[in-house]
Amino acid sequence: MNIPIFWRGRVMVGVLALTCALLTVNAELVLFLPPAADTTLRENQPDDNFGAATSLATGVSGNGTPRNRALFYFDLSRLPADAVINSVKLRFTVTQAGPTSPPTAFEVRRVLKRWNEGNKPGLAATFGEATWTARAHQLVAWSTGGGLVGTDFADSASASAVLNSAGLISEFNSAQLMADVNLWKTNAGANFGWMLMSQGEPASSGKQVASLENPANAPVLELRFSSFSIYNPLRLPNAIRFSFDASSNQTHAVEYRDSVITGPWTTLTNIPAFPADTTVHFTDQITVASRYYRLRKP
Repeated sequence: MNIPIFWRGRVMVGVLALTCALLTVNAELVLFLPPAADTTLRENQPDDNFGAATSLATGVSGNGTPRNRALFYFDLSRLPADAVINSVKLRFTVTQAGPTSPPTAFEVRRVLKRWNEGNKPGLAATFGEATWTARAHQLVAWSTGGGLVGTDFADSASASAVLNSAGLISEFNSAQLMADVNLWKTNAGANFGWMLMSQGEPASSGKQVASLENPANAPVLELRFSSFSIYNPLRLPNAIRFSFDASSNQTHAVEYRDSVITGPWTTLTNIPAFPADTTVHFTDQITVASRYYRLRKP
């Protein structure tokens, strides 16, 4: 029995493959998250906010100034409480690179202080704005312009990668990036996102990357994690039994097919919505040597 589970958008699909000889369980979910907030800090516009920009400047101009640092926050509330993180990947799409800007190493560093995106209709007055000078509004300043290493953002990188030419996607992944997500999963109050900056901030390292306001090219945080919402598989003399947790006010469907790669899925049963979270125990008669079950959660 293998249970690869993939979660894309608002659909969760779990596949349970059962054979008469062996029962094992392995479950994985994939969650793709765009930023919940992002902006950039520009040294030459120290009091301006860019929370509504479709591209965010990061790196350094050709003459060594100004410096630019981009901020990204991802809301992890969709992660199940029992999630065990297997891998974390963070992707950015370069939208612009200067004519003298070669492929350059960039790094993401964990932000240590709360900041606000700002500069959006209905939000700026309530949440203030992040600029090179201030992290929330003009009365809540960074420790120094653009943030102070070790105080406002981590003194070491969580991951590094090369940002290439315009139109190309760059991917960051590392054990520390996964450690950041695990920290924020258990302590949401410490989640202030990451800062994207050029490594060592050399001259001519300037790039622009797409923001959340550019949905087709927005940054993506890919989380692969294990979940045991399908559990307790049990081989009975002439049947197979397993359990899953049905979310409140949510319909579910159990489907099957006899091949893991071909053939249509057939609905065995539709589970109606319950007013509260409910554990469902499902039993099916064994009539073939192997069968693959799928749990769908629209």
